[in-house]
Amino acid sequence: MPDHIANIEGPLTIVSTTTSYSPIKLVHEGIIRQNRSAGATTSGRPALAAFYHKAPEPGFPSGKRIEFWPTPDAAYNIEAKVQLEPLPLSKDNPSPLGGPAFGQLFLEACLAEGERQVDDMQGVHAAAFQEQLAAALEQDKRLRSEFLGQMTDWGTPEARRFSGGGLGGLINNNIRVTFNGSEY
Repeated sequence: MPDHIANIEGPLTIVSTTTSYSPIKLVHEGIIRQNRSAGATTSGRPALAAFYHKAPEPGFPSGKRIEFWPTPDAAYNIEAKVQLEPLPLSKDNPSPLGGPAFGQLFLEACLAEGERQVDDMQGVHAAAFQEQLAAALEQDKRLRSEFLGQMTDWGTPEARRFSGGGLGGLINNNIRVTFNGSEY
């Protein structure tokens, strides 16, 4: 995975010009290993994916991995909403994340720090920075993640039934969660 991808916020979809979007469910990497060890189908159209971090090694310098189950039997175009990790600004990366929408925020942050260092005070740029920051946080709330991961106490019978059936447990959705009055 590229260094600047911090996390996959969910859901992944296989995109094709001839078929509709095909979802790939995000699961814990242990589910992928369990399905592989159970001798289930080894290749085909991916149904599950796990994104995880592991110690860097040759071929995987960032340590970030994504694994699919079953192992893809062809090249697929996959789309996902991701969380980006900003790379340091450099000659090859001259612009910060956010583009024009956050340009004024970065400018005001720099000018506010300049005010603080030169004049030893918080002036008009500090106030403008706070205003821009509030707007950016509000925008971030509107665009927040749809997937927060699986919350499971693996010691419960429900969780063992959920994980013990391989892919069947995932499709049957044996565990239900209620949040703000909506059942998932």
